[in-house]
Amino acid sequence: MPEAESFVQVLDNAVGWTELRIAIETFLLYVKSQEGVTWKSALTQMDQVKAIYDVVVARTPAVAVQFPALARLLDVTNAIGQKSAASRKKAKATKAASTATAATASVGSPAAPAVNAVAVTPVAGQGGGAGH
Repeated sequence: MPEAESFVQVLDNAVGWTELRIAIETFLLYVKSQEGVTWKSALTQMDQVKAIYDVVVARTPAVAVQFPALARLLDVTNAIGQKSAASRKKAKATKAASTATAATASVGSPAAPAVNAVAVTPVAGQGGGAGH
């Protein structure tokens, strides 16, 4: 039997670590939320800048050569948009396929008859179980 003082200290430490983990997980949710909000704002502004950039480059093509990093940065929004559209399309197709499969399964063949299973309990010392 552990000493009472030692036992209480170990429990206090365990509770403290659990409370810290919960606080960190809560903060992580907040950080993820703020990250999403700020990236959405940044990408919206990048789209606005890209519209202006496209007009400028159409009138003065040398700008694209003069600022290649800006062109790459503004193309990122196109790549992100294409990935998002592909993800939405894939999710929609997956949902449609699972809905169709579920509908076919419920309408298709009749349910299999119930089988009475016999429970078998291993007897200690007779082998055949896991780890023997």
